[in-house]
Amino acid sequence: MAMSNKTRLLAASVLISATALTAAPSFAQESVVDELVVTARKRTESVMDVPMSINVVGEQAMQKLGAESYTNLLGSVPSLTAYQNGPGRTRLSIRGITNGGGNDNDTQNQETVGIYIDEIPISMGALNPELALFDLERVEVLRGPQGTLYGAGSMTGTVRMITHRPQLNTFEGKIDAGVSTVSEGGNGYSLKGLVNVPVVTDRVAVRASGYYTKTPGYIDNVATGEKDVNDGLAVGGRIEARFQVTEDFTADLTYFKHHYKDGGRPEDLERVPGLGRDYVSSDGYVDDLDIYNLTMNYDLGFANLVSSTSYFDRKTVNKRSLDGLLALFPVKPSPLVDTTESTFFAQEIRLASQGDGPLSWVVGAYTDKKDIYYLNTVPVPGFDAAMGVNSADFGAPKDNP
Repeated sequence: MAMSNKTRLLAASVLISATALTAAPSFAQESVVDELVVTARKRTESVMDVPMSINVVGEQAMQKLGAESYTNLLGSVPSLTAYQNGPGRTRLSIRGITNGGGNDNDTQNQETVGIYIDEIPISMGALNPELALFDLERVEVLRGPQGTLYGAGSMTGTVRMITHRPQLNTFEGKIDAGVSTVSEGGNGYSLKGLVNVPVVTDRVAVRASGYYTKTPGYIDNVATGEKDVNDGLAVGGRIEARFQVTEDFTADLTYFKHHYKDGGRPEDLERVPGLGRDYVSSDGYVDDLDIYNLTMNYDLGFANLVSSTSYFDRKTVNKRSLDGLLALFPVKPSPLVDTTESTFFAQEIRLASQGDGPLSWVVGAYTDKKDIYYLNTVPVPGFDAAMGVNSADFGAPKDNP
């Protein structure tokens, strides 16, 4: 349902950040604006040399925006919009083109905007995961068809989140703590941290980051008396090890973990005064995601040879209230429960030219395999007895109309 009262919401937040001392130059020195470098075309180059429409949001800009996920960047990137039904239930679109679906469990339809974190494709229809934007170097938004370099699901563009990689010779750390409040709602807080540790100088380094974020809710359930039922909690992190095997050969092994849970959609029912709902059953959401990646880079001089192997395992449980429909039956109200379990494997290998010559090229191969198990149930305790039916006769579990 539409959030007709969304304009009445006001939010305030305070962020405190502490960064460990490193060998970096003093902040008192004269600042120099570096050339903006991107990897949109699978090679490192100046953004001025990229012959496509591209927006780059840097780390400092994300901090000023207070962006917790890529959906917080929607207002700062032209033509990037989204259909949102809560965190993790988002369908991105660029230039107004979508796959036509209107269901946030619409996992069978191919997305039109690809989402990558480093070399890892993570987009998934209308259930795009929203990992925290912490320890990111930049976000690149490529507008227009990107199928040549990013494959299926990038018909109208690609969003790339580029993380900071482990530093082989620098020990550094950072802690961010924040508090927030929403008018007519509750309070939120966040704690984020990272550490970079050189294990073997010039050879091995490990970088780890984590986040714990509580998002304040503002929807009250007038039927049950619950306050701020749509608050959310996101917990996750990333650990990456970099191995400088030889002067020309680098291997990065990465693991991401993300868990999100909330108590309901950001709905506002017109028939309930203020920001509220009046049904008993829940419509919360749970999202668990594990991502693994191995990226190997071999500098051949004239070109870079890159291999990226990715695997992710994800399970979401998405509930929607059916109280209005089931009010016609003499049974307790219950939510529609959508469970989606997915595994995804992707392998890419490519050779990209280097240098400033008149000809640049990329040649490579890509394959992926995605398995999705989708279960749609309506567990209503006492339904069979009340209606005098046996759900099993219709191939359904007990009390599942």
